[in-house]
Amino acid sequence: MPEVDYYLAKMPLLSAGECGDTGLIKEFDNKIFSAVVDVLGHSKNAHQLAQVIEKFLKENFRKDLKDIILGLHEHIKGSVGAAAVLCLLDVDSGQLEYTGIGNLTIRIFGLANKRLLPGDGVIGYTMTSPKQEKIILAHNDILLVHSDGIKAHFELKDYPEIFTQSAKEIAAGVISNFNKGIDDATCFVLKYRK
Repeated sequence: MPEVDYYLAKMPLLSAGECGDTGLIKEFDNKIFSAVVDVLGHSKNAHQLAQVIEKFLKENFRKDLKDIILGLHEHIKGSVGAAAVLCLLDVDSGQLEYTGIGNLTIRIFGLANKRLLPGDGVIGYTMTSPKQEKIILAHNDILLVHSDGIKAHFELKDYPEIFTQSAKEIAAGVISNFNKGIDDATCFVLKYRK
């Protein structure tokens, strides 16, 4: 049976401040739903919108990913908006479905390193029609999704221990090593072993 190790870490821009990033992980029917959301801006107003989005995701995570993004767009219309990436992993098959809008980073580290692209726009303001894509995770693949508070262009040579650490250690390490220091920072990591 496949093994999955996952973790979501976030750090507000100000150490005692409220975070405008949020995320959610839910397990159901041998699937793992994950979301990483970055509300535009930071501080109290961004944090309040992040809480509204988190509540919406908790109520809708079992739906089709594309429907969740479209529903969230309608739900927060008129706000400052947000970027989000949603993923759904079928643990048995390794099939990963994903969709996203905005400037979040989605990467796979493994036998074939990949960058997956979310659609353009801002959820709640204006966006392209979201696309729901599918890929199959291979043995020992690592899925990494992070907000733009983290540098997007680090490579394996910059973080060689990524394959030996737990998901929790990787998420903390990515935030610690590649945090830009000018925005909230959130990182979701999922390690998949067949």
